Amino acid sequence: MSRLIVELNDSDIALAAVSETATEIVARSPGVAVLLDDRLELGQDALDIARLHPRRANNRFWSELNQERLRYASDLARHHADLAFAHLGLLHRQAGSPDTLLFAVPGGFSEAQLSLLAGLLQAAPFRAPALIDAAAAAAAGQAAGGRLAAGAWRYLDLSLRQTWIADLQVTDTARRLETRAHADIGLAALRDRCAEIIADLFIKQSRFDPLHHAKAEQTLYHRLPEWLRQLGQQEEASLSIDYEQARHQARLRKPALAAALRPLHDKIVAALSVSGAADAGAGGRLLLHERAAAVPGLMERLAEVADIVVLERHAVFRGAALAPLPDGGDADSELPFIDEIPLPANARRGAATTTAAASQTSRRADKTAAAPRLPATHLMGGDHRAWPLTARGLYPVAPTPDKAGASSLSAKNNGIDCVFTLRRGRAVMECAADAGMKLNGAPVSGRLELRGGDTISFASRGALRAIHVMPPAS
Repeated sequence: MSRLIVELNDSDIALAAVSETATEIVARSPGVAVLLDDRLELGQDALDIARLHPRRANNRFWSELNQERLRYASDLARHHADLAFAHLGLLHRQAGSPDTLLFAVPGGFSEAQLSLLAGLLQAAPFRAPALIDAAAAAAAGQAAGGRLAAGAWRYLDLSLRQTWIADLQVTDTARRLETRAHADIGLAALRDRCAEIIADLFIKQSRFDPLHHAKAEQTLYHRLPEWLRQLGQQEEASLSIDYEQARHQARLRKPALAAALRPLHDKIVAALSVSGAADAGAGGRLLLHERAAAVPGLMERLAEVADIVVLERHAVFRGAALAPLPDGGDADSELPFIDEIPLPANARRGAATTTAAASQTSRRADKTAAAPRLPATHLMGGDHRAWPLTARGLYPVAPTPDKAGASSLSAKNNGIDCVFTLRRGRAVMECAADAGMKLNGAPVSGRLELRGGDTISFASRGALRAIHVMPPAS
């Protein structure tokens, strides 16, 4: 039986039917809207007229998902959430109105955005049993075919307005550790720069400025993907734009375009070098989405700082299809977020594994594969006391010299810029780079999720252990 899976990247939101033997794209739609006085255009129809109505065009409603009132709000759409909901409806209709859809989403969505997305999905005319982290799905899909080695990786993908970088750990599962979203370094900026470069070529070679005329500008953006595909296969592309019964031509060389895009490439490399959990163990290994690899010159620039594996086509869909889905709950239950996916051998052999044996730190060296580690519910200090995690947060207390191993926690900030909270059923650790925190021996900063068995240490002394406490048997 096939699963219908949506990869929610607004540069090209795609919906695929995934079975054991094949993956087929059944619908796709870019995250663009044009809100006119009398109608709302979405997806490709909106993209085809966006340059003719620049003030009414919007390609931020997924990356900036919120309920703030639009400048041109109307009964058709009041805010970004309305545009996103209408876009979900369009995709649903394009796919033939199925009963159930799974969503692979970037892990960098804020908690507020995830809550808003969950609300939209609950109101949609289909069932969405879970949200699946797209980076974990990508790693699972790649590793399932034996094309991704075990260990620490980074994953890089581009959306319209952002660059997503995730830290991954691949063992018998593919687990996403942390995601960072870098705003305004995305495909929209890269395409705008390409359009400027190409317009300069037309001015120099044909004395024609396509960006000076709305219809010609729309034609340029419409043909840009085709021209970039040509450069992916050859060193030079022939460009032409028909405008007012005249054909204007230019020639574009790939090395020249790549050189002109270098400042944007450098921004992406700088984003990749931001300190994170993978710095201590990634070994410069980067899993690169194919849409990022298609940007002229970007893969060559990234290859200067990392060992690259380009994601295979449809790997996100295949990986998401491996995710174990929760049992159907009631309509008001919280939408699960899955960021750890068992790899095929583990899924086959470990089907009968009990959740009590899920911790990676206590795997048995036998033929039964362990289940993914459970989310942390408590933190245990060196004196064996356990503190329950809540939304209010807990702060670490550094051990005193006479109690070097007795790390503890407090409800008040004690000068260490780090906090542990429970968000949507997920244990989260947030700390500054100068807090001196380590997770499983590696220096960390930013926001990371904690699982049972993780060890948190600080100030070179003491440690906290993340544990999962089972609820009382009914």
